[in-house]
Amino acid sequence: MRAPHRARRAVALGVTALSRSRRMSHDTGVGLLFVGMTALGVILVSHSRSFAVDLTAFLFGDVLAVRPRDIAMLTAALAIAALVSVLVVADQASGTVRTLDPATEKVTVLARPGSLTGMGTDGRFVYLAAGGRTRVLDSGV
Repeated sequence: MRAPHRARRAVALGVTALSRSRRMSHDTGVGLLFVGMTALGVILVSHSRSFAVDLTAFLFGDVLAVRPRDIAMLTAALAIAALVSVLVVADQASGTVRTLDPATEKVTVLARPGSLTGMGTDGRFVYLAAGGRTRVLDSGV
């Protein structure tokens, strides 16, 4: 059996073994396994004499290889992301939820004090509960 097949089989067995654990979610187990395999690969490559590659440049890139076109594309992507993002400000003590659009500096009130019975977020979506209904707001982040 060739080495890539062995590695694939080892990863599959590791994912299966970690996903059976009740103390850890499936996603956490997969993430830990992949980070561990990456660390093992870095250690093996750094101690191997047959690789003549600068490991730091291979893993993190080379700043001298960045072209002006790359910087322009990243700047355009940042500008687009800034235009579509919305900041959600929720004050659970008073029950007030507002959104702030950084591009226009417009503040929109989503819920007034006393109207909310619960709120939560997962970093991107804001979940607002009021009057037996739940509203979901996508912050665009």
